[in-house]
Amino acid sequence: MCAAQAKESATKTEEPTFTPFSSEAIMEMNSANIQTFTKMSDVMMKGVATLNEEMSRFASMRFSEDMEAQKSFMACKSPIEAFSVCSSFMQSTMREYFEEVRTLTGIAAEISQQSLTPVEEQTEEILKAANGATKKN
Repeated sequence: MCAAQAKESATKTEEPTFTPFSSEAIMEMNSANIQTFTKMSDVMMKGVATLNEEMSRFASMRFSEDMEAQKSFMACKSPIEAFSVCSSFMQSTMREYFEEVRTLTGIAAEISQQSLTPVEEQTEEILKAANGATKKN
């Protein structure tokens, strides 16, 4: 071996070998991703329906209570009585709105947790598979 070849051989580093994925493996991963996304979307859509039902229930209840408060206000005989009716109405209204925010926040948190479960499960499977692959090597 001549000096040039020796120098070239010494400066060459071994390049890592890359094992390409087979098309079946890629299709399998895509299928798993689509299934996971579908599960997640299903949970989210059911959750959005639950949120809509709760907001509709609350709006209907508030409308009824608002109408009753107007009737009570119109029946007042004095400014003091009117102030008392308005004060009671505002206190109960604020309390109910805060309770509704708490309810909606709880529903949203539950939806978030449930919708991420399929992603967590798939991630665990991928990590287990990757861990098993590295143990074989």
